[in-house]
Amino acid sequence: MRCFQFFIFYFIVTYSLNAQNGNSCVNSIEISAGSYFVDTITGDSFSSNCTELDEDNGDLQWYSYSTDQNIYLTVTSDLDSNQNDDTRLHVYEGTCDNLTCVVGDDDGGSLNNGFLSTATFEAIAGVTYYIAWDNFWSNSSFDFELIESDTPPASTYTSFTHQGIERDYIYYEPEGLVENSPLVFVMHGYSGDAENIRNYSNMNDIADEYGFAVCYPRGTEDDSGYRFWNVGFDFHLNETVDDVDFLKELASFLQTSYNLSIDKTFATGMSNGADMCYMLACEATETFSAVAPVAGLMLQNIVNTCNPTNLISLFEIHGVDDNVTFYEGDPTSSGGWGVYPSIPATINYWAELNNCTEFSTEDLPNINTTDGSYVVSEKNFGAENNNEVWLYTVYGGGHDWPGSQGSNMDIDASLEAWLFFDHIMNNNLGVNYNEDINNFLYPNPAKDSFSISSTNDITSFVVYNISGNKVLEGDNKINIDITSLSSGVYFASITTNNSKSVKKLIVK
Repeated sequence: MRCFQFFIFYFIVTYSLNAQNGNSCVNSIEISAGSYFVDTITGDSFSSNCTELDEDNGDLQWYSYSTDQNIYLTVTSDLDSNQNDDTRLHVYEGTCDNLTCVVGDDDGGSLNNGFLSTATFEAIAGVTYYIAWDNFWSNSSFDFELIESDTPPASTYTSFTHQGIERDYIYYEPEGLVENSPLVFVMHGYSGDAENIRNYSNMNDIADEYGFAVCYPRGTEDDSGYRFWNVGFDFHLNETVDDVDFLKELASFLQTSYNLSIDKTFATGMSNGADMCYMLACEATETFSAVAPVAGLMLQNIVNTCNPTNLISLFEIHGVDDNVTFYEGDPTSSGGWGVYPSIPATINYWAELNNCTEFSTEDLPNINTTDGSYVVSEKNFGAENNNEVWLYTVYGGGHDWPGSQGSNMDIDASLEAWLFFDHIMNNNLGVNYNEDINNFLYPNPAKDSFSISSTNDITSFVVYNISGNKVLEGDNKINIDITSLSSGVYFASITTNNSKSVKKLIVK
């Protein structure tokens, strides 16, 4: 009898494990709050990708979760135990033959290599959520946790009604922010979400350091259930949401509500969020003073109708190997977004529109020699309106946000965007390569000393660290001793008999 009972027990346990092996949505492993281990991922893929990269999600390991009360759920692999892992997360709801994305994340983590994933959402009582990890970047094993909380996370969205539609955004400002501070909008990509780009851009950290407010607005969902910004993609011709007006109205609301500057409001974004920056540069220049798209495109239809009230400065960061937003453009809409010119042609369009008369280029320091990429800076300036149009071309870079996710770690796209905005506001600590191109530093990067070359008589120099603190000053220009400085990025403010300029100095 005991043998028979043991056989029945063994059969039930074995059947249960086989029925819930995690290899598909139907066979998802039921889990609750706690810690879990993911081994080799070999399960069924699913057509909908819940991350903004919008690429094949590879094989998936499936889990399911439900709750009997409304609760906030965090799914995260951002754990100390995950060394050198690269995860990607998708959370769906619905039935297994008709799933829709709830939230997803690629590189929203902050620990170790920064390639881990974390997402928080409100789980509704009675709804089953399907949690899927894919092997797109890596098939190595890793740990993850499910954390339940009654308290809304810091990233809880705030609602804003626009044209009868409830829109959402995340707002952040550093403690003690003074009145009339700048405001920076950061927009997610197609199929992404505000929390995703909040996590991987780390713009809150930049705001803490430099003193400005940040808004992460949330796009609406299209017919496929993906969040987007309505710039007129070929497959969005039936979409009518007016995102330009939404962003203008939201900016005005935030400026008034938090005593922020109406003259120092800027926008940056990734992919579709970057595309939106180009629309703002054409249609919302009374609100936004400069834009910094990352991996963006300007649809030809927008080029044809662009008629800005005011001309503003623009800064694009783009990878040559971008396989989503092609660096060389797409004259036949082979990518499905629509027809758009090459990135160099787009930058030239804005430089000519602003009547920029001067140009400079330089190879930026290849700080990380293991990432297989480097950055070339091209800057158009000399316009009567003092606007500037910049392009950072990432050779070897893909559809990435440099410094946080992707193939380039020589620059931090968030920091560079802010320093560009700071430069446009004529902040002496901004990275200003162009106020006087007759001044330059050598060698740069420097180790023990550097010198200043100038066609003018130098009266003084001051070196600041990245936090804006003065660390060195003097009036000589040859063999300036920097042995007291630790390695990193600094800014040298150079004053001559008839000009002042600020140069980036890399100390090895």
